[in-house]
Amino acid sequence: MVKDLTKPPTDNRSFCGVPVANDLAALQAEIAILGIPYGTTYDVESPVNECAGSPSAIRARSGASMLYHHDFDIDAAVLNCDDRDIAIADCGDVAGGPHPGDGETNRAMATGAVKAILDAGAVPIVFGGDDSVPIPFFAAFEGRGPFTVVQVDAHLDWRDEIHGSRYGYSSPMRRASEMDWINGMVQIGLRGTGSARPRKSRMRATGAPGWSQRARFARRESLQRCDICPMAANSW
Repeated sequence: MVKDLTKPPTDNRSFCGVPVANDLAALQAEIAILGIPYGTTYDVESPVNECAGSPSAIRARSGASMLYHHDFDIDAAVLNCDDRDIAIADCGDVAGGPHPGDGETNRAMATGAVKAILDAGAVPIVFGGDDSVPIPFFAAFEGRGPFTVVQVDAHLDWRDEIHGSRYGYSSPMRRASEMDWINGMVQIGLRGTGSARPRKSRMRATGAPGWSQRARFARRESLQRCDICPMAANSW
């Protein structure tokens, strides 16, 4: 059931003090915060790394002034549009399986929670979590779109599998490229492809543009674009 997909934030401390929404089926918000601590781990014996505590850490360092102060870039408060307040709620964290190493359950619950937020007409903002979290997040958008993914990362994340797992930390962009509702991808900040070297040709074949760190800083006046292939809709 939808109500079983999430649990309240740690110590019931929400992001920036916004209202907590414990029942996704009754969600009434335009923006919904959701923590997804973990997705699919490679090591089922010791599955939880420091990233799992990130949603709680982000909330702990947040304050109401972050959302309601006057922002000089938009000449208004951050959560103010056309002189009206924007409704935001914190939906807590995805509950996950009984054991963090249960990747299949973790993914299903994460996808279900994001789908419930979308069905409520809200924009989900997700706090991860390990590097496999984008996979169930992307999966929730099935039947919508098409979408273009913009990834800012040092790594390609194009491994097909590691240790038999196709849904782990190194595979989010590879899995995204296989989703019909995602028909474009831009990867920014790539460096040190390392073990992903054999996958670079696969990435280029799909037409995914890549901006390397070297290209970004090659000239102070402008960004030099590299590893760019033209991309057409549905080019996966």
